Amino acid sequence: MLSETDRIKRDFLRKEEQLLDDDFRGDPANVAGILSEGSLEITESGKTNVYLAGTAFPRIDGALYIDTDSARIADMADGCKLLTYVAGRVVKNARTKITCASLWKKTGDDWKIAFHQRTVQSE
Repeated sequence: MLSETDRIKRDFLRKEEQLLDDDFRGDPANVAGILSEGSLEITESGKTNVYLAGTAFPRIDGALYIDTDSARIADMADGCKLLTYVAGRVVKNARTKITCASLWKKTGDDWKIAFHQRTVQSE
């Protein structure tokens, strides 16, 4: 049986994987179920995306895949958790490792992303 922390981590990772899918990101209803109003995303290129209700989220360059074994979760405050993991990005047959971090805030009975950042790992 999973602990509460493992259950939350699994749920967060499932939602993070959904956000890596461009079709999912392109549907405002899908995105609203995961991102908080005003949620901030900083991409590996330094671009900032702010989520506004009723809008889609920009496409991702290349394909990103989460290394679930690298995932860690930490309590930051009551109703606030930090999820970190490593993702692999493939663009035109070139692979890059990216460190990802998301702050999740509890909203009612659900958790939503308030902040997400992707940083390219140096080789």
